[in-house]
Amino acid sequence: MLTMAFLKRLIRLCIRSQVISCLSMAFWLTPLANLSAKTESLDSLQQVLTQPEHADTLRVRVWQDMAYHYLHKDLNQAEAYLAKAKRLADSVGFEKGQGKNLYLTGHLLIKQSKLDEAQSNFEQAQAIFETVGHAVDIPKCYNGMGMVSYYKDNYQEAAAYFQKTAELYEGMGKGAEAVLAYNNIGLLYSDLGNMEQAKHYLNKAIAGFEKYNLIYSLSSGYNNLGTVYQDQGNYPLAMESFNKAQDIFEETGDLQGIAKIHNNMGVIFKRQGEYTKALEYYQKSMDYHEAKDDHRAV
Repeated sequence: MLTMAFLKRLIRLCIRSQVISCLSMAFWLTPLANLSAKTESLDSLQQVLTQPEHADTLRVRVWQDMAYHYLHKDLNQAEAYLAKAKRLADSVGFEKGQGKNLYLTGHLLIKQSKLDEAQSNFEQAQAIFETVGHAVDIPKCYNGMGMVSYYKDNYQEAAAYFQKTAELYEGMGKGAEAVLAYNNIGLLYSDLGNMEQAKHYLNKAIAGFEKYNLIYSLSSGYNNLGTVYQDQGNYPLAMESFNKAQDIFEETGDLQGIAKIHNNMGVIFKRQGEYTKALEYYQKSMDYHEAKDDHRAV
């Protein structure tokens, strides 16, 4: 039997959440963000900031790397580090840093559901990278634009952006970056109802994530593959994928990711008629959402 406290928390979650629809599936596009930040600990990044001899440009990059870490955990912290990086990059005329800040802020804006502003940021970032001849980050901007188009349900435009991203990276010989675009192409095929192509691209992405040790993206890849299996009614393989994603989210301390995975597991139990089990996982999802909010308030 549902308690009044449970119902109130359920209503709060439905109203509050911008990313996960209550009692529905959740998935992730891959942002193609700052790959170097994934190999550096926050402690080591903080250590750089304590050494005054480092150049301003390095300090900008460190703040941006720290912002990348927090994009997965705490949007307020991410926004604060991006603001610091922007002020310093603007003051010293560090154009490449300005472009990267626009790019990362674009992903922050996506998470805040400010899609038009995100599109503008990606376009500005691309223009700066082209001006300074920094070709390596131009594909990331195309990927960001693809994410905006995807969330606006403009799938054909999104597909063109993601394909352009993959082609540019493959032309540069950058396999680690190219596999991130495959994840997004897989999601597009899923939305278009072509599940075999969706699984092909998502499994291709997961293999690349494992090869290049892209831990954050790997968790997203497993979750996305799980949603495809769920849509096909293959619940055992869906749960297997969700469990793999959950293990990674727990390892990285991603409370939002854990919340979404428990939501997705709850959907599967609900569709199998196991309502008590479904409510248990929806409850867990809300507990982690509230723990995430409490963490952000500290």
